[in-house]
Amino acid sequence: PDSLTVRMARLTLLIAFLVAIPHIALGVPAAGGRNVTICSAKDGSAVLLETPGYPVQNPDQFNFTHIHSPPGTHIVLQFIDFDFDEDKNCQSTNYIRVEDPILNTNPGGYICRDHPPPFFWKTERQQVTIKYVTGNLKMESRGYQIIATADACHPNPCGAGTLCANDEEECGEVLCCLWNNNKNEICEVPSVLLPLGPILVDDPVELFCETSRDEDDVYFRWYANNNVIEGEEGQTLSFAATLADDQRSFRCQVVATPNGFEVTSEISPPKQFRVSPPKPSIFQDPDRVLTQGEPFDVICVSNLGDASVSYIFLIDGTEQAPQASPEFMTFADLAQSSFSCRVQAFPDSPPSEESDPITPDVRAKTPTIRGSDQYVDGDTAEFECFSESNVPIDATYTWILSDGNEEVELDFNERFFRPQVDVINYDDRSLSCIVTVGGNPSLPGPPGPTDFVIQVFPRRPTISQSPINPLPAGSDFTVTCTETSVLDPSLRKYRFRVGDALLEPQTSNELQRTASLSVNPSISCEVSGDDGKSYSQASP
Repeated sequence: PDSLTVRMARLTLLIAFLVAIPHIALGVPAAGGRNVTICSAKDGSAVLLETPGYPVQNPDQFNFTHIHSPPGTHIVLQFIDFDFDEDKNCQSTNYIRVEDPILNTNPGGYICRDHPPPFFWKTERQQVTIKYVTGNLKMESRGYQIIATADACHPNPCGAGTLCANDEEECGEVLCCLWNNNKNEICEVPSVLLPLGPILVDDPVELFCETSRDEDDVYFRWYANNNVIEGEEGQTLSFAATLADDQRSFRCQVVATPNGFEVTSEISPPKQFRVSPPKPSIFQDPDRVLTQGEPFDVICVSNLGDASVSYIFLIDGTEQAPQASPEFMTFADLAQSSFSCRVQAFPDSPPSEESDPITPDVRAKTPTIRGSDQYVDGDTAEFECFSESNVPIDATYTWILSDGNEEVELDFNERFFRPQVDVINYDDRSLSCIVTVGGNPSLPGPPGPTDFVIQVFPRRPTISQSPINPLPAGSDFTVTCTETSVLDPSLRKYRFRVGDALLEPQTSNELQRTASLSVNPSISCEVSGDDGKSYSQASP
């Protein structure tokens, strides 16, 4: 803004410079160019440079000013006024360039209204050329006023005798190497040293910017994915690893500020380290003994909260396709498959360590018993322990006989059980069986109210009469019921049937009768070996 206050401030600043500098060369370059020499860096020598016609610019101007400073010094430009017309691309109608005539470089770039110069600019050069261009038909701005002075060069941190791009030392011990390859850089490319070994989420990470420079002389600039990490200026970058770091590349840069002017190294090549999720855990749901064919879930727990990851399940060591869900639904199998899982954050990132495996406890389905449950003492029974599971041929079977108070495991392990049953050992006993596959027994079956209860009846008895027929009317005779089963005498009961009348059970196997001409019924008998609970077939 062209206010009176600003004009007075500029005038005061200019007067101060003119008073303070005893040897100053004044002059305005004409169209074309001129050479200006600064005599010394010690006695306050300076040159005041202005645009032609300052403070009024004339259109269609092009001129240059070539400035020299004494050996062992470099030029400092102080812009005490800079007022240019608008130049949309900063290269057409109103701009200046500050160039290095030796290296033929343009360290200052294009300077215009939208890209003004710094007020105090240490060029680090013994020679500079200021090129000035106007192109508008009518100029409405003032132009520039510059005071050029010389400053003593500072030592070359790259080492005495370091050569510039033109193979000549510039400014004696000046930071000559800073300008190699036409760049304002330290002549060194640092490198990022990565930590050794696998890195897991939340592990402490230290990245080291390797350089030959003395750390006390420089500071460091760190980049993640080419973005500056604010607040990190140490040679070591420390942080806790996250999954996001697996997709980030890290770079570093050495920065020095000799004589107040920032110089930098090239940015190091990008380095990327891999971050693996922590080792997951795995469990099954429901967490209990499973039966063959039962559906269940295998669940992988990543301990990563809400992080979006992929889950890789392994069945007997074989990887399945990655999936977004931590649950893997499957069916119980007697083959006893083992399950484990890994977690992966990105398709190209390393997966986690494999979880500890689990092997579900899978049993054959509770079996049933096939066969008749009623036999006569001495019969050979046949029972089959049947399971709906696809039981392998090497499965073993356990048969259990119970009287309600005590269970007896029978010495038999085949699928078909063919015992010779008797009343004493098998009658009214419940029979169950267990199928064992791979060392894992099934639940005994049939369980509970569906117990398979065996009934063993005494053998059909015979009946005899004494004396034998014919009998005199009114005479007494005895009917005897005889059976050959091995029965417990204390539990025997005999029941006689006379005609249609069924007499009360008795412990004696004999029935006393009197022969009669009018009543002469048929007589038969039944025998029980379990205190009258079940009876044999009636005798002939």
